[in-house]
Amino acid sequence: MCDAMFEGMTEESDEERTEENTISVLYNSCYGGWTPSDEALEVYNLRSRELNNTAANLKYLYGLPRHDPLLVQVFHELGSRFDGEYSKTKVEKIAKKYENYYSIHEYDGLEDVWVNKVRFGHEEKLKTVEAILRSSHCNDQKIEELNKMFL
Repeated sequence: MCDAMFEGMTEESDEERTEENTISVLYNSCYGGWTPSDEALEVYNLRSRELNNTAANLKYLYGLPRHDPLLVQVFHELGSRFDGEYSKTKVEKIAKKYENYYSIHEYDGLEDVWVNKVRFGHEEKLKTVEAILRSSHCNDQKIEELNKMFL
């Protein structure tokens, strides 16, 4: 019924795409909006309670990270039964290091996965700068290390 308009917006190296270095992100590949089925919600809640007796009984799967391992597992188990009437869920594999740097972009229900590699790169550089500044090196050595990093 629905065809994917986007097959993914990310480009990782072969090394980043190995199974242990990736996460699966669910997205809707058709117009109409992402709506998992009642069965998917029921299975998710049941499994969630099995794993954690205090887990909430969710009425919607909205708000869960699209890379939630249990959600992805339920998707793979149910296949096409995972989707509501106007959904066609697909999986985009992204490098695990980008777990906190992806977002789901939506137009009229059709979604794709975007990874903000620029923000990831800036935050990685910021961590390095902080480590240099906190080091016990003298100021001249710190300046030299920072120069190497940015020049």
